[in-house]
Amino acid sequence: MSLIEQCPCCDRKFQSVSDYPLILLNDVQRFEVPTRWVFRGGGGALFVDAEGKKANNLSNSLVPEPVFELFQSAQADQVDFEGCEWSRNGSLGHFTYKSARIEELGEKRDQIIDRLNPYFTKLEEVVGTEINTSLLTPPSMEDLLGRMRLGLTNGHLADFGTDLSTAHLEISYVSGHISLMQMVSSLARLATFEYEGRVRVNASLRV
Repeated sequence: MSLIEQCPCCDRKFQSVSDYPLILLNDVQRFEVPTRWVFRGGGGALFVDAEGKKANNLSNSLVPEPVFELFQSAQADQVDFEGCEWSRNGSLGHFTYKSARIEELGEKRDQIIDRLNPYFTKLEEVVGTEINTSLLTPPSMEDLLGRMRLGLTNGHLADFGTDLSTAHLEISYVSGHISLMQMVSSLARLATFEYEGRVRVNASLRV
């Protein structure tokens, strides 16, 4: 069946999996729930080490000395320090550094997994069949996620168009504002669904 990209009745262009009343669910791929959230979105301050600042005449803030020493001793490009994950990019001793706040999940991770398991089990049972798209709606997680959001997003194609055959279940959060508009950043991808969008009158649905 060829890809349906618009409504056959009103010619409205489909933009996400939620626009289809029906889908043929081809595959469900689950991913591990992380043990912590790392809030990397929203840009944030850029840091440099003293030598890099001197060599490149940069005006960025100096990376804290304990963080610099951790990178030196660990010989790694990512370290944790006082509730933040620090990462660096560069070469030949001249690096730029960024920090991101960490939130450990602890027991909340098990609660999230327990909430998701019946949802995924039901979807795995209907792989290869035509279903009502509403079955992809994830369970409510407001009590566990707070201001973060669990929802479906579609993938993107090489030409930056929307991939109407792949959807992702992601936890996201508002990380800042750009031109007075909220900017949403992904915290974790929990699943990928491969599907074919369908539009059919009087279809027999499996629910």
